[in-house]
Amino acid sequence: AMSEVEINQGGKKIKTNSGEVGVKCKGVLVKDYEGKFETTAKMRLWRGIYEKWIIGSRVKEYEDKLSADCDEFLGQTKAFLDIAGQK
Repeated sequence: AMSEVEINQGGKKIKTNSGEVGVKCKGVLVKDYEGKFETTAKMRLWRGIYEKWIIGSRVKEYEDKLSADCDEFLGQTKAFLDIAGQK
């Protein structure tokens, strides 16, 4: 959605472009990065029990931190593009 526009800057008409930028951020929490729980059906069952009852609160903390990190990244990206767009 980019178009050419004319703006007045310091009393002079300048041709420039105007457009929009879309940015998406997706955070992924990998719980079994080595694949140790994916060897057998019994291990997958133990993984479910382990994640739900033993480390459930820790997983929730990591998910909240990951979400906050994604939000911060998007905020910084918006701030940078806003500053860069002012020149």
